[in-house]
Amino acid sequence: MRLLKRKLVFLSALNILLSLPLHAQRLSEMVFQNRDVRDVLQVLGAAADLTILSDQTVDGTASFQSPAITPEEALFLFLEQERLYWTREDSIIRISRINLSYDANNRINLEAEEVLLQDVMTAIARTSPQPVLFDALPRERVTIKVIETDLEETLNILILRFPDYELVADGNAFYIQSDRSTSDSTRRARGSVVRQDDLYEVEADNVRFRDVVDELFRLGEREYSYLGRNDSVLTRVSFRAREFDAVLTLLAEQGRVDFLKVGELYYIFDSQQDNVLARYQTAVYHPLEYISASSAFHLLPNGLVGREDIREDERKNALILYGSLEKIASIQSYLDILDRPIEGREWIRYDLDYLSVSDLNSILPPELRSLELTPITGTGSMLVSVTESQHQILTQFLMEADRPSESYPVKLRYIKSEELRANIPPPFTEEDIKITQDPSLVFFRGNRDKLAYFRRMLDMMDRPVPQIRYDLLVISYQDAQGFNWSSEANFSKMDSSQSGSSSQFNPLKSYSGNISPLMNLNFDVITNLGVQFALKLSAGLNSQKSTVTADSTLNGLSGEKIQFRNTNTSRYRDYRLDPNTNARISEGAREITSGLFIDIEGWVSGDNMVTMDINATMSRQFDSDKSDTEVLPSTTERSIDTNVRVPAGTPIIISGLTQQVLQVTEEKTPVLGSIPLLGWLFKKRVESYEDVELVIYIIAHVDDQYAYTSDENALFERIYTKYLER
Repeated sequence: MRLLKRKLVFLSALNILLSLPLHAQRLSEMVFQNRDVRDVLQVLGAAADLTILSDQTVDGTASFQSPAITPEEALFLFLEQERLYWTREDSIIRISRINLSYDANNRINLEAEEVLLQDVMTAIARTSPQPVLFDALPRERVTIKVIETDLEETLNILILRFPDYELVADGNAFYIQSDRSTSDSTRRARGSVVRQDDLYEVEADNVRFRDVVDELFRLGEREYSYLGRNDSVLTRVSFRAREFDAVLTLLAEQGRVDFLKVGELYYIFDSQQDNVLARYQTAVYHPLEYISASSAFHLLPNGLVGREDIREDERKNALILYGSLEKIASIQSYLDILDRPIEGREWIRYDLDYLSVSDLNSILPPELRSLELTPITGTGSMLVSVTESQHQILTQFLMEADRPSESYPVKLRYIKSEELRANIPPPFTEEDIKITQDPSLVFFRGNRDKLAYFRRMLDMMDRPVPQIRYDLLVISYQDAQGFNWSSEANFSKMDSSQSGSSSQFNPLKSYSGNISPLMNLNFDVITNLGVQFALKLSAGLNSQKSTVTADSTLNGLSGEKIQFRNTNTSRYRDYRLDPNTNARISEGAREITSGLFIDIEGWVSGDNMVTMDINATMSRQFDSDKSDTEVLPSTTERSIDTNVRVPAGTPIIISGLTQQVLQVTEEKTPVLGSIPLLGWLFKKRVESYEDVELVIYIIAHVDDQYAYTSDENALFERIYTKYLER
């Protein structure tokens, strides 16, 4: 739980810093009290936009108060305070309590202060050019500084304090081994534990923890398995006549270990200091009578109790205290001073007609803000403990405040009430608008001036969504190389005398041609695409070099997707092979849809521009045996995705959907080729592939028939509100 609290504090500080601009920001003040060193580094690193990588030697807690400097300066100031060593690569900072380097002759430069011997040896073993091995080392912290020292001499200096270990050189390698059989600690441990019947006494000074444990289990004739790595040195330990488990518990606290007994076997493992202290901590439930739990919680001084050691129970108006018995007793003494009845107070019920208790609490005058309003569930009433003077002030205040607010019905024309609530115009809030069951009716709460302003804002929102009409024409063109349409249309110039104009610089052209195939189209080709295009298209339709694939008008609202489909669907049986009988089993039918697919999603902007996302797909099935419904035919597909923005009424042309189509023609000799049976000798079947291109023409028209009406109604409403509602 305490670890979780530290993480929450760390995340809160980190969020506050990240919400500030990181360039050249200055920390007005940041205070860390007994926080994990790694958490402080992460907070300062995040504020300075730096990545912090710390090794296992960076541990412990620290307190730090940052002056008004930049986050990066605060970070390096904290590193200096904690005597941490660092290296920097761009925005990455590596931090350690060990400063280790080698010169050109592989001599060691080493600085470390209050670092576990195991960590120092591990750092040397990782970086040394010569192999270094070592047994499990005692969990003792060392401070060392050597400059340009050989590896062997450095290792001897490190184990100089520990006579139970010796350095063995084997060729180019070094090995630090433990010699327990002849160690002084082992000899001293032999007399440190004394057994008298079933009681044990311990007198130890400067003796290794493991040796004392070995001696205790030897005398107690019990078995144990040591699974931990802690092996500290015990100094000035004295326990008198206790049972075996009691002595082992006291020794475990000194050695920062814990144990578990399974059957007749003891398992000993490492334990954190917090786990040891937790044995002497307890939780106490402290009910309150005259003040609320939240008030008492905030009145407790910071020096007396930490926020992680106390919890509120608002439902039963109590506090849950956690800590040692002495600490809890001091907190309870302070709470007894606070939790006393106040003379001259009585509980009075107040009934609210229009305000809620929360709304009233937010508008109380300064002289009443100390009151605690207790709502009565299921009613609009509350209970308050007040003095006589406070009762008079509160009663007078409620007479003025607890009144019905003005509300006016507002009829919506085009949008729904839920849409209005989701997009309330500023400066209004949800409190100003009351939704009804009728989606076209809301009630507005406020004065008339505020209502008039709300209506002006609403007039800009409550408008119909523009409707878009899409004129769609799809033409299929065959390969038209050498195509000549001059037989269908002619160009000729008219002189000024024929045109009836006196200007010699206005030569006119006349067009003549057959455009009867275009008369049946809904799409106005001549007006939208021009006379020349219309004549060419008419000639192509007459010669069957061009065909109309689609001619349609589609309607949709702005922002909605509409779809056009001109397709054919074929169904085929689907089979699977039974692995046991090798028989085919029908599993239903499969559908294949091919043809023309067009999806259009348009949006109208305020300047009468139309933005469209267009997806056009053309797929085709190749011919297969129509009598065989079991063989799936092969298919091809061409697709185009495009996004365009054009003024309303401007044509859009999409081309590039090209496929090869098999064309079969029959060539025969006149007269002879028509003779039954004999005619087969005078005719032949010719197959050829022709390129067919699909071209799509789209014109988007915006239906703005409500634009003038909306503006006119808004004008009338503003005039009425200004001159007649006063």
